[in-house]
Amino acid sequence: MKNLFKGVSTVLAGALALSLTSCTPPTASTPPSESVQVASTAESFTFMWNQPLYSLNMDTSYGNATANAIVRYFTYDSLFTYDTELNKVPNTSFGTWEKVSDDPLKAKITIAETATWSDGTPVTPADYVLRWAAGCGQFNTLSDEEAAEYQDEDMSMQNLEGEQAYFNTGTYGFDLMKDFPEIDGNTITFTFSEQFADWEYYIDIAALPAHVVGMKALGSADAAAGAQGVVDAFKNKDKAAIAKIANSWNNDFNMTELPKDDSILVSSGPYVISEYAKGSSITLTQNENYKGEHAA
Repeated sequence: MKNLFKGVSTVLAGALALSLTSCTPPTASTPPSESVQVASTAESFTFMWNQPLYSLNMDTSYGNATANAIVRYFTYDSLFTYDTELNKVPNTSFGTWEKVSDDPLKAKITIAETATWSDGTPVTPADYVLRWAAGCGQFNTLSDEEAAEYQDEDMSMQNLEGEQAYFNTGTYGFDLMKDFPEIDGNTITFTFSEQFADWEYYIDIAALPAHVVGMKALGSADAAAGAQGVVDAFKNKDKAAIAKIANSWNNDFNMTELPKDDSILVSSGPYVISEYAKGSSITLTQNENYKGEHAA
């Protein structure tokens, strides 16, 4: 296996910029930190930044931070990436997208057969439904002002009780996708209520494994049932199920060390988290089930 990096430091002597070391040992001028350097080999490298990972869901108000985005970049796949000039580069091994109608604006995603979560479960439209439902706002039973009473100073969200639900995230862009998406096999189509120039950026949203959320929140017996349970909850507007899903989406993917339940570590990208020493270092290793174009 290839180790992507090892040596996330929590404090770099006050330095806030990302510091990258590639196959080189620390020198006498290296700022003190708690990082651990790996051996100098062609199959591994180490880099450091100023804050440890604390959430695998960077789409929440709490988890939206560079510290989390860095790890997510290596562990989650997407429909497109960017080149050095910030042009979109399609990733057809994950899926394709197209505009199928101008009036109304409709966008269709076709998920590739090679798009797979690291536990072997295929990426499905359920994963897109989950992110859309979290962001569209229509499943929240609390207003932003009411929800603020349940948010801590760091913007984390307390678990709500009963049928109360609030997805701790912004709704811009997603709130234009008012209708439940059309699902046909491995395709999902979103309809926008008005023209929206940035529509492409809001459909590349298979951010968390719906099957894991379904199993954790709804007690589904297996991955297929978990994914379907998430879809059914939103399609049928099942308030009790949605409330449980919201709590899971908000909090179950937060972590400051290697969790006992490793299902939340499931990734769709070329790497998976294999080690996490609290406040010190994190190690990513090759995702053996990754079938995409960006293999480690």
